[in-house]
Amino acid sequence: MNDLSLDHIPGTPHKDLLKSLAELAWANPAIQAIWVGGSIASGKSDQESDIDFRVAIDEPTVETWPQVDWDNLLPLPPVGMTTLRFGPKAILHHMLLDNGVLLDYYIQTCDTHYAEVAVKLIAARTDELAETIRSFSGAEVSVHVDVDPERVRQLFVDYWIITHKEMKAIHRNQALMTTIGLHHERMSLLRALFIQQTGKDLDARPTIHALSAMITAISDNGQGPWVELGSPVRSLHEAKIAIELIRDRMSAIGHALADKMGFAYPERLEAVVREAWESGWAGVESGEPSSDVKPVWPSPSP
Repeated sequence: MNDLSLDHIPGTPHKDLLKSLAELAWANPAIQAIWVGGSIASGKSDQESDIDFRVAIDEPTVETWPQVDWDNLLPLPPVGMTTLRFGPKAILHHMLLDNGVLLDYYIQTCDTHYAEVAVKLIAARTDELAETIRSFSGAEVSVHVDVDPERVRQLFVDYWIITHKEMKAIHRNQALMTTIGLHHERMSLLRALFIQQTGKDLDARPTIHALSAMITAISDNGQGPWVELGSPVRSLHEAKIAIELIRDRMSAIGHALADKMGFAYPERLEAVVREAWESGWAGVESGEPSSDVKPVWPSPSP
């Protein structure tokens, strides 16, 4: 299979760019095979999708390949790039092209096996290598895991310990730190909502696939998640409201899951955190209004 072929690639808004990438890669004699993975290979690509472009090179390691000549491999210049290494035989260049399209340019040696959910071969120098690349397709990749009651219980233990630290920041006149704490609290709530909605848990790694699964699962919950997850935090008063909204929702979900799964909800832990919050807040003199707060931006420099 020495000819380039994109006829079997499912429809994608990036097909012209993909064709240019393939033609430039195939002009390089070191590149032995070209294929795509991700949403393009699975037929789910849209205008916001990355291009998951893969090539195999005739080298013992990616380190022995000369410096990548992007001028002759890319039809458009990259405006930013991040490099991820997967041992000596594979490397991923994650880049934003000048037209705003994200490109994952993955380079591996011919003897590396890279399993994916879907693969569409574009070209290969030999039939044997073509069959090898096609064999990468069909991997079972799931972000869902079966629920473990003790693991779910630990989610709520960890959450109450994290949220307890909010008062520490406030007490030390570092109230802006609550914006960081709220990020972690919201991630805990997302996972709790996902478990409640699906009866499944998520892999611990916060990948884009895991986050997408969470958002898809809880998006049918009406406006509720927006209230807790999207509360504005433009003042200490609003931070207090946001923290308390999440606490109330986490408590309700935690008790419901404990009853359903049969684990012991950390009642005393929650009580201690709430008592410390009320006590600490009583001594806080923020001097901020309790009404809506409009952000004040500094004037631009002349």
